[in-house]
Amino acid sequence: MTRFSSSRRRFLGGACASALSLPFLSSLVSRSVRAADGMQAQRLVVFFTPNEPIDREHWKPAGSGDQFALTSLPAMMSGLEPHRQDLLLLGDLEMRTRDIETHGAGHVGIGHLLTGRTVSPYGSGNAEFWASGISVDQHVAAARGVDALTLGARPGGSNGNCRISYTGANEPVHPRTRPDETFDSLFGDATLPADELAALRARRLSVLDRVTGDLQSLRPRLPGEARDKLDFHLELVRDLEQKLQDDTAMTCEPSPIAGGIDYDSNAAFPTTVRRQVDLMVQALACGITDVASLQLSNSGAGDLTPLWPEAGLDLNLDCHTIAHDYNQNRNATTVQRREQLETFFFDHFAYLLDALAAVPEGPDGGRMLDSTLVLWCKNLGYNHTGREMLFILAGGAGGALQTGRFVSLPGRSHNDLLVSVCQLMGLPDTTFGDPELCDGALPL
Repeated sequence: MTRFSSSRRRFLGGACASALSLPFLSSLVSRSVRAADGMQAQRLVVFFTPNEPIDREHWKPAGSGDQFALTSLPAMMSGLEPHRQDLLLLGDLEMRTRDIETHGAGHVGIGHLLTGRTVSPYGSGNAEFWASGISVDQHVAAARGVDALTLGARPGGSNGNCRISYTGANEPVHPRTRPDETFDSLFGDATLPADELAALRARRLSVLDRVTGDLQSLRPRLPGEARDKLDFHLELVRDLEQKLQDDTAMTCEPSPIAGGIDYDSNAAFPTTVRRQVDLMVQALACGITDVASLQLSNSGAGDLTPLWPEAGLDLNLDCHTIAHDYNQNRNATTVQRREQLETFFFDHFAYLLDALAAVPEGPDGGRMLDSTLVLWCKNLGYNHTGREMLFILAGGAGGALQTGRFVSLPGRSHNDLLVSVCQLMGLPDTTFGDPELCDGALPL
């Protein structure tokens, strides 16, 4: 494998810009919160798949009570069995934002999913909307001073049914869909001559020196709370300086993503998903970002047809029709199709966890998965509603998450899950999205 100089040098330029332009948001975590006992995730990964996870009888594992250890997984999750102890299954959450939504049909929930808010229509059609607030992935990325990596595999058109990530109200983030081209943009300076890299690093260090001086001159004139936020920025700048100065922290071994494939085609969908996972894990391992998401298709996946014999699927119906056929007429054929489809999606989630677990981290034989928080999510609950929803948290979150369990939380809002994600990432948020729908972090 060829050793490259990591494009972290290149992307630290973007991070420097983020440090300079990031406003003093009230959600920013202070130094004391960030440092508290080290029990927090170092990275956040979001993995989205379309439609609902069939129904409760399919996704509830064997066990009794509202909380129990995972001794086995449902059949459609069999691919996740090697990671059973890395999983926290959260059942029966409610998307309460759906109860107050006035626009669109069931699939409007994709705009609620990571934002915890109702949508902002720009037309009368069911898909003519954008989310009305920032999504949790972008919120965490902003707080950590990094740019989130937003990837997709056949996410569909440019409308609200086709986007999960938002930098703010009516500000969708359009996912990158070609892993080969994204690899080139992320690792594009890997072949720069050493003298050019040194000059680039020197320029960035000079900019950071000026920024540090400007911020320090402001500190005596600020009240206590504002000083805490300023200290956060100073710490971020110092961290960037250290990373720029430390050559050993800026090397990695990325494996190029092959071109010559129509990654936007239906036929290549399984390959595209795996290559996007490969790209994402390399970007995380090389320190290019701490936050990434992968969106598989869109809310209903009406333009995704599982004609993928290499994956054991040869179903000549689109995924949305398969989901509705099961809900409307459960017979041997519709049940089998639906189970096969969800098994396919869970198998690719397992591929992501395998890839994260394969990256060693720390002096004690740890895995990158152990310090990462992974959120598996869908935008729909039972029968395309906002009820009986399933979410999965995976990874050790730096020791902050007790996995290997199933927890049922009927009546709790999915907003509270978003609060939990923020807190597991070391942020002090007590609400996320619509504050009226928040009761605080979930008892995990």
